[in-house]
Amino acid sequence: MEEPKERVRVVRVEEHNALTAVLDADYDALYRFYILSGLRLREALLRKDQIDFVLHTIEVRRKGGKIVTLPITPAMESVLRECWDDHPEWVLTYVAERTRDGRKKGERYRITASGWKTCIGDAGGPRP
Repeated sequence: MEEPKERVRVVRVEEHNALTAVLDADYDALYRFYILSGLRLREALLRKDQIDFVLHTIEVRRKGGKIVTLPITPAMESVLRECWDDHPEWVLTYVAERTRDGRKKGERYRITASGWKTCIGDAGGPRP
């Protein structure tokens, strides 16, 4: 079967400004990495074992299950290293604001796609 033509999504200046106004530092790191990498949101929520700083590559599972290796640019590496020591398994994480649903206030947890959508609310911007 022929694959559908890729849809390109560009973030408008107004959307970018609305998003950056509502993001805290943890979600800002995800947003910056997401824009720099061009990955889909779920692909950008990386575990440490997917990243090789020696080879400057990231392995991601694409939609449909295909695993691909992508290069890490210097800007992407900067964001990844900024977050690297925050959690033992996940790269992009957030600090829980309160204790609930098995999470403890002040501890770090991986960012999820639903957490991202909750964070941006009605700010607009790219919908992964």
